[in-house]
Formats: sequence, structure tokens, C-alpha cells
Amino acid sequence: MRQVLLTLMLLFAALDINAQINDLPRATPESVGLPSDRLRAFLDTLMRLPGTDIHSVIVMRRGKVIGEMYPQPFRARFGHTIYSASKTFTAAAVGIAIAENRLRLDDRLAVFFPEQLPAEVSEWLASVRVRDLLTMTSGFPADWNMRSRYTEWVKTYLSRTLTSRPGVKFVYDSIDTYLISAIIQRVTGQSMMEYLRPRLFQPLGINVVAWEESPEGVTTGGWGLWLQAESMAKFGQLLLNGGKWSVMAPDSTVTTTQILPESWVRNMLTRHVDNPKGDNYGYQIWLCGESEGATRIDGAMGQFVFIIPEKEMVVVMTQCIASGSNAGQRERYALFRQLLPAITDRPTGAGRAYQRLLNFERAAVLPLAHELAKKQGLKPSAKSSAVKLPLSLTLPDNRLGWQSVDISEGEERKHLIMTVTTADGPQAIALGYEEWAGSVVTSRPPYSIGTTLNAFSNLPNQWQTGGSYTWTDDTQLRATIHFTNWISSVSLVFDFSDPAAPTLTLNENFSTTPQTVQIRPL
Repeated sequence: MRQVLLTLMLLFAALDINAQINDLPRATPESVGLPSDRLRAFLDTLMRLPGTDIHSVIVMRRGKVIGEMYPQPFRARFGHTIYSASKTFTAAAVGIAIAENRLRLDDRLAVFFPEQLPAEVSEWLASVRVRDLLTMTSGFPADWNMRSRYTEWVKTYLSRTLTSRPGVKFVYDSIDTYLISAIIQRVTGQSMMEYLRPRLFQPLGINVVAWEESPEGVTTGGWGLWLQAESMAKFGQLLLNGGKWSVMAPDSTVTTTQILPESWVRNMLTRHVDNPKGDNYGYQIWLCGESEGATRIDGAMGQFVFIIPEKEMVVVMTQCIASGSNAGQRERYALFRQLLPAITDRPTGAGRAYQRLLNFERAAVLPLAHELAKKQGLKPSAKSSAVKLPLSLTLPDNRLGWQSVDISEGEERKHLIMTVTTADGPQAIALGYEEWAGSVVTSRPPYSIGTTLNAFSNLPNQWQTGGSYTWTDDTQLRATIHFTNWISSVSLVFDFSDPAAPTLTLNENFSTTPQTVQIRPL
């Protein structure tokens, strides 16, 4: 066991080598006209929202970070998958390609893939333009399962019958964005990720970044981007700045670079689609009606970058909102109706309220297993008198792909070690009582779109976990495991109340349907 823990510590240290944080300047909220107590109340509201767990929040004004929170077991250095928030980065790639005279908005989709067109090309298919893909008005019917069934995504999509004339009807579909990425690859000879690295990511100082690829070797475009919260904030600030980015050298000289054409950024953030069923749409970005010119980079389960020109602000959130939790509406209300009205143009000195804000940010912790048990009216305990450790258990087929579980006491006080056997071999996960215990595993974490072919390609093969446990009713072992450089968490309940038929109930934080399986000793 000591050797296993030593290995985990070395892996943890290796991940830290690539840590990239604290690039952006920091300032007190008061220095830019925001009382610290109002910012603290905003963060507190986000932490209390039911049905979610906040992973990071960054609040910027006038180019400076004035508040940031990474509730334990999450940390600023951890990357995060951002789902459809990836789309806005794809729109940036189009703007760069246009500036380099590689692409035009009115270029036709069919021209780029002549060998993958159907035998008969309809008038509508022939008329689909790049701008139609950018605005989700391509005319293709959405098919969210296609990417789990076929390996030739471009050819498969081009063979579909369009259901409306291009440029007319808004139908949100990630494959429209994927087709943009495929076009970028055709006109540049590089994957979109390779194309953007020296043109966008490196100029912003973003080196900790990865992006999934399709079975065709094309950057997924509409999803699959993995990066740190501060990198999301940099991109939001770049858009707020009209595509300009300034870097201060050690001698305090400032160099400003136009990374994205200003006219393109303005085009991206302009309304191009009136969406009768919700917010209007620009180029791969949503418009927010709460503030003049405000836009939102938006990914599934609550990955947000709010860009608010009227207040000179950028606000980043990463989290995992459970299905049916009114995703995003509560966060928007807290931001636009509670925080923004407190902003003034009168800077003041920081006082005790600022220290209370810092204390709140540092002390933020996601609910531990024993706290979740208390909320259910159960009595938590660090030990069980009815179930003796160590335990070795076999599992039938289950959603996590776990084959067996060994549970033993850890060397740390009030720690358990849960060694899970998967197709990737044994994975040791530390669980703390009344605290989060950290580990590193190589087995893939749960993924809400994990059936997508080539999922996890290009992403890290080492996954941070934060685990906690509690015993309840002396016969139930409850555990919560967050995959902290990802998005998902897993809740587990091992029930030994019937020794002849023990069970394991598991559920991912993005699912509302638990799975219960029978377990038995090895």
C-alpha cells in the first residue's frame, strides 16, 4: 500500500509541472467599484444552488481578477471539459482563417468535400454556406446520436436530407460546428487544434489545453475542449477587448497584439439569429438580454463565460448542473440581478469585507459524504462495528465499468482506500472522513456523452480524484468521488444490511437515474 501511495504522489507531482495559473492580474473588488461583501454574497448564492456543484468561479472587471473560488476538492490548476463552450473557440478559428484569406463566410460547404457528397446533391445542400453553419441555420436536422454510431461523420451528415432552406431556421446542433472544424482542416492542412495553438492559445499564454478528435481525425469543434478556468477567462477578456491582448514584460513594458480581428469579434458578438424559443444567437455564442451587448459562451451542465461590456466584466463558471435543475437561469439571475447592480465607478480601499471575501473563497468546500448523509436524516460515522475491513467485492456489469472493489483502511487517520479494478487495471482511490482525500487514477471518469466514438482522445490519461466517505446505520458505506480535472462525480452506497444480498447503488452527478447492482465477496 505504501508503494501505491508513493506512486500516486509522484503522478500528482508530475501533473503539477504543467500547472498554469495566476497569469492574469489580480485586484481588490473595491479598487474597481464593487463591494467585497456583495461579491461574497454572489459566491455564496452559487454554492447554495440545489442540484449543482460549483467547480470554479472567476470574476473579472477591467482586465483584473477581483474574485475567484475553487471549492475543494477542485483547484485552480485543474483542467475541465467545457462541452459546447468549445463552439466559440471554433468561431474564433473561422475569423483567423478569414483574415489569412483562407476562407470566406459565403463559401459553400459542398465545395470542401466533393468526394463525400451524395450521388445527388440537392439545391439546399449545395447552398449551405459557412455563415449558415456558424449561425446554426444550416437546414440539417439535428442528430445527437449520429456521432455514437458512425465513424465517417462528414459523409454521414452530408447524406442527410435537409429539412429547411439554409439560412432560415435556427436548429442548435453540434455537428454544424464539427463541419466548420472539418472545413478549417481542409483549408489549412492542420487540425483546428493545431491551427489555433500558435494563433490563439500560445499568444494568450494557454499551454494546458487539449481537444478531442473524431474518428476521422478532426477536432470535434462543437465540444471536447479541455482547459483551465483561468484560460476561459483569458478568452472572454480577449473578446471583451475586441481581439486585443496585452502582455507586460519584466521591465514593465506592455506589448499589445491583435490576436483576433476586431471586426470579426464584433461580428461574433452581434445578433444574427432571432431565436423565438430562447436567447438570440451570434456566431457560436449566445446573447444575454439582461445587459446591453452581453453575451454568453455556454456549455452543457453549466460551463459559462459571461462577457458584459456595459460593466467591463468577464465572469467564468464551471460546474455540473444535474439534469432538470433549470441549468443556467439561477446563475444568470444571481449575476445580473444581484451582483451587477452593486457595481459603481467609485473605487474605495479594501477593508475587513475584503478579508472576509478571501476567507470565504479559501474555505469553500463541496458537500462531503457525511454532510450529504446528515441532510438525509442519517447519522454519519467514521467506522462500522457491523462490517469488518478489509473487504473484497466482485461486481456485475455496471455503468462505471468496475469489475471489483477492495476496501481497506488507509495509512492516514480516518481514511479508506478503495481499490477498483477496471479494464485499465487496479485504481486506488483515497476516501477521507470529514475531508477530501486526493488520488490519481488512469481509468477514464464517467462522461455524459461517453458513447461518442473517440471520446477522450487527446485528453489526459491521468485523472485527479477527491474522495470522501461515511458509514450510516452501521451497515451502509457511502462515498462521493469527484474527478477534479474533469467534470463528473460519482456517489456510491454499499449496503450490507442483508449479508446474504449486499448491494451497490451508484449514480453520476449528471444523471438522475441511480443504478443498483448485487455484489458478492471474492
